[in-house]
Amino acid sequence: YLALVYCGRDRQPPPPTALERLRTGVELKDGMASADVVELIGFDGLFAQLRLVVTSGRNRMVRRMLQAIGYSCQQLLRTRIGNVGGMALPLLVAAVASAQAPLPAKRV
Repeated sequence: YLALVYCGRDRQPPPPTALERLRTGVELKDGMASADVVELIGFDGLFAQLRLVVTSGRNRMVRRMLQAIGYSCQQLLRTRIGNVGGMALPLLVAAVASAQAPLPAKRV
């Protein structure tokens, strides 16, 4: 999926070496993880805005990847999942959430 991430540490954007580590891979508890694309989009003096593209999805993977390079994720916005993006993305997320919700108990 494609994500926009707002991250921060000491009011500094991640240096190029940290972004390269995200591309080449960082060690997580459940194995190596890397992003196919990592771009520093902007920095407002407090938070850096990154664009990441990952093709595998593990629990809180992007947040854990940022933590591995010493940054905390302040906000994570998934802007595309597969071929779905834009206004259709909230509909997809809602459909998946409702499909995973437990069924109501049967009345006897």
